[in-house]
Parts: sequence; structure tokens; C-alpha cells
Amino acid sequence: MKIWLRKSDKISENNIEIYYNGQNDRSIKQIMKIISLYDTRLKAYDDQHNMFLIPIPLIYYIECVDNKVFIYTKDEVYRSHERFTELKNSYASEGLIQINKNTLVNKIHIQSIQIEKECRRKLFLNNDESLIVNRKYSKQFSI
Repeated sequence: MKIWLRKSDKISENNIEIYYNGQNDRSIKQIMKIISLYDTRLKAYDDQHNMFLIPIPLIYYIECVDNKVFIYTKDEVYRSHERFTELKNSYASEGLIQINKNTLVNKIHIQSIQIEKECRRKLFLNNDESLIVNRKYSKQFSI
């Protein structure tokens, strides 16, 4: 696969064209999905209450602790004013999947899955963090 980037000051918005020969249709569809996810952004706040719009692919996981919702990226932690259940329902189609009562994980950042005791799974993310999948949610991670 060859990839070209061309910068132009003559265009008003970014454009992406993909030419493919019919092979690797699944890979091409996954690339298209990931690119389109960058248009979907989640409103988040830092400790100083500055607002950020975080693209879904940059989110590693979302966790609810003491009724406060935290958004974890590779290097930062943000707060969300949305309820955990609202985020779960709104972004399930974007790849954020529930792994326990209080955690959603972005499946594009799952590096590996390990089987644990009592039908649990342990997810290793590509930022060297690990998360536990409770038994109730482990069916989606069957090995």
C-alpha cells in the first residue's frame, strides 16, 4: 500500500481519496471508519475547566468514579459533564464498549486479551495500561 500526502493552500477543506483494487476490502472499510471517527468528538474539560473536543480515536477509555466521568487519552485525563450511561449509549457504534459497570474502552486501543480467573478477561491497551473485563461483559472478548 502506498500513501501520499500533499499539502495545498488552494483548498478550503481537507480531502481524502482512496484508490483500491478490490483486494483488502475489510482493511479499506476499517480505514474509512477510523478516518470518519475523527469527525466525532467528545466534549471534555481539564482541571482548569478549559473545554476540549477530543476525537474518539484519541480516547483510550472512559471511567465513572463517584458519579464523575473521566476521559483518558494517551497522556491526559479529562472530565466529562455527560452521564456515563449517555456516553455508553451515544458512542457504542463508534467503538466504545462497556467492559464493567463503570468503564468503556475504545476497542482500537486494545493490544491483547488475557484470560483471568472466574471468566474475567484482562485487556492490555497500547499505552501499557490494563483493564479488567467483568464476567458479565466477557462474552464479547471470547478467545
